[in-house]
Amino acid sequence: MKKSFIEKTIEFHEFYQENILPLLVKYESYRIETYKRLKKYRACVIIAYTISLACFLCSWIFLDKSSVWVTLFIFSTLLFISTMLLDGFFVSKYITKERHKFSCMLKQQCLEKIIKLFGDITIASKFKKVPPVKNQKNITPEQSALETKNEIQTEDWHNREDLWFSGLFPDFDAVDVDDEFCGNYNGVNFKISEVCLSVSKKAVASDNGVVYYGGVVFKGIIFSLSSNKIIDTQIIISTKGDFVQKDSWIYIAGLLFIYVMKLFFEIDNFIFRTILIAIFIIVTILLKRVSANHIKKVQLPKSKFSEKFNIYTGVSLTDNTSDINQFLTPDFLEKFQKLNTVFDTNKAKCSLFDNKITFAIKTKKNLFEIGTLDKSLKDPRSINDFYNELTAILKIIEDFSHN
Repeated sequence: MKKSFIEKTIEFHEFYQENILPLLVKYESYRIETYKRLKKYRACVIIAYTISLACFLCSWIFLDKSSVWVTLFIFSTLLFISTMLLDGFFVSKYITKERHKFSCMLKQQCLEKIIKLFGDITIASKFKKVPPVKNQKNITPEQSALETKNEIQTEDWHNREDLWFSGLFPDFDAVDVDDEFCGNYNGVNFKISEVCLSVSKKAVASDNGVVYYGGVVFKGIIFSLSSNKIIDTQIIISTKGDFVQKDSWIYIAGLLFIYVMKLFFEIDNFIFRTILIAIFIIVTILLKRVSANHIKKVQLPKSKFSEKFNIYTGVSLTDNTSDINQFLTPDFLEKFQKLNTVFDTNKAKCSLFDNKITFAIKTKKNLFEIGTLDKSLKDPRSINDFYNELTAILKIIEDFSHN
């Protein structure tokens, strides 16, 4: 007999209290010590900023009174710049690294046990429990968990080819994976990845200096599931204002615009300026036409859904909305719109192709955390968030698999 949501929740929390909490408590003293140390670093940075700003303001007011104030003005300026560089290149990065290390440490010890309660699910190998290090005395739990970190590799479930062929993302060349799960839930194969897709920062030299471009293309959660319908031609649904693969031309046009503006202000001749702008417009139009030209935007009748979302599809289905409606039923569209509410975001998109549905949900929240440095490991809020996030996705998988 299938268990209800309440029964599953009670079972999960009973298991957590008996098997997981005792493991987490072992790391509480380490958490407190690390948290206090990071707070001291942050406090030192804040004090340095405060002193530099106070000296700067005082010296600025009395700058013409004495040479001492000039010296103080220079000192405060150098102190502020030094603090900013120290914070940006060392302190902030170190704090972020320590937080991530602590999170991985907990997951390596507990995640494999927790995930078994949700069915036939496998976690990324980097979070599998590492055997204790042998032949070493006085080894701490955190040292044991991190000892073989460099030897552990993450299985590439959502590889670059899968993400690219989904058509959901503009050009990217770097994939940074945090959490990954794959398995079978109620007869449906699925995979879940928390990822950051980006274009590596590149420098382009010009006569006027160096222009840098690149950055994050997508940060959030991606999950794919098998469908009981065969989809011959790709269909993409995207929140309006969110870029998909077809919008990759915008990044190229943006970089080209920087060069055009530099040349524009260097040239004094009106005719040459006009020709330059005309060339830029023509190139931009050509870029837009050739960018993912196998995918076309579909114009559907005006509705609440069409006001919020764009729909793209393969050329063969562009003029045949009845085929699209076969897959994008009112029930499907209603469930899709609920994704924004479940994950508290206004950016969600999905791709339907062959017998697979892929969802991409942009969110700034760090998902699937079972503990953080900021809260006591006895505090149940983190594990409650983890449970709610994973069950929400599994519920979505179950709902869409029967669509």
